[in-house]
Formats: sequence, structure tokens, C-alpha cells
Amino acid sequence: MKVKILQEDLQKGFNLSQRFVASRPQLPILANFLIETDKGKLKLSATDLSLGLSVWIDAKVEEEGKTSVPAKEITEFISYLSPGEVELATNKQILKVLSARAEADFAGVKADEFPQSPAIEDGLLTLPAAELTAAVNQVSFAAASDESRPVLEGILWLLAAKEYQLVATDGYRLAHKKVGLKQGVGKQTSFLVPARSFNEVAKLAHSFSDLKVGWNKQKNQISFLLPNLQLTSRLLGGEFPEYQKIIPQAA
Repeated sequence: MKVKILQEDLQKGFNLSQRFVASRPQLPILANFLIETDKGKLKLSATDLSLGLSVWIDAKVEEEGKTSVPAKEITEFISYLSPGEVELATNKQILKVLSARAEADFAGVKADEFPQSPAIEDGLLTLPAAELTAAVNQVSFAAASDESRPVLEGILWLLAAKEYQLVATDGYRLAHKKVGLKQGVGKQTSFLVPARSFNEVAKLAHSFSDLKVGWNKQKNQISFLLPNLQLTSRLLGGEFPEYQKIIPQAA
């Protein structure tokens, strides 16, 4: 791999991806970024196996390639560099970072060992980003924040032809939001999305007009796609409480 990229663009990508790196990794490679070329851009990926982010950054790609390097160390080094062009080049498992005034080598790991996001196979829906962001912000406070009942850490998302609903509860309080759709899904489907994942979607999507949602039920994953960004989350299992019984019915 050989890529030339602006330091300021690379730093933004690293800073955005850093919070998706596992803080207590189950596997050593989860403390790394996956860095690869993809469709004429540089792609950065980070994941803790429950939630992951991929970011595409404009770059001049001279040679295709990929590697995986420690996220903390390379983020710190890039932040010390002055704005301007930076060159990234791989030699076997070594990633060399070269700028006008500094250079460093990072020992990498084979990129094939980095977890890959599953393909979107079961659906792809376009939604207004502002409406979803507002709905998430209105219900996510009611989701549980402890791990004693994992199912309550999620937000139940019910998708239908003309509307979707978001429901969250911690066992003491409940939040329920309905949002109309111009075009939804033909057959009603539901997902139990971790509240953390939905909150990250709200942070990323607030400045965009639309976002796309795709899923792979066999792999138990859902993906949210924005221009040059893809957030992929593992879905929660278990039975969500029968919230309908405690919602007052219209007279």
C-alpha cells in the first residue's frame, strides 16, 4: 500500500474512529485500526465486536493494500504532525508514516485477522436523518444503563409500511415514539438495537439529510450508512417486555 493524504483529514478520521476501538479488547487486534485502500479512497475501520465504524477518506492511492496497526499509537503520532501531506506505505507488516518533518514505523498485524463487517443482505431503507435522530434522542434516556438485564439496554425498533416505532424501558419508565414514513418495508420487521448504537447514529447523522439502513438477520447485524461512513451494530437477543399493556389506550 502507498497512499498520500492530508494530515488534517487523517486525524479527523482517526479521532472519529477512536471511540469504537475496544477499551478492554477480547482479542489483541481489536485494539487496532484496519487501514486499507478502497475505491480510490483510504478506509479506516475500528470495532469492539458489538459496534464498529468504517470511514472513507479522500486520498491519492498509488498502490493498493491493507494492514492493521495499534490505534492509540498511530492516532497520537498523527496528532503531533503539522497540517500537510502525509505518506502511508507498507512493507510486509510494517506501516511507514512519512511527513515533511517526521517519520515513524508501526508494526502491523495481517489485515485478514481483523473482523469483517457482514454484507447487507436482507434490506436497505432510506430514512430522513433528522427524524430518526430526534426520535432516538427522545427515547434513549429510558433504556437501562446497567448490564443486569441486557435486553433493557436496547431500543426496540418496529418497522412497517407507513411508520416506525421506537420503544425503550428500564423497567421503571418507558418511552415510545411513532414516526410516519413515505415508504417503509412491506412486511413488518423488528430489531432490538443497543441504545449505545442508536446514540452513536444520532451523533453521526445530525448534519446529514438522509441515511440508509441495511441489515443481515442471519449474522444478527444492522448497518447505518451515511456519506463516507458506515456504522455496524450487533443486535441484541431476548424478549422485549410487552410494553403495549402499560400504554394508556385512547378512550
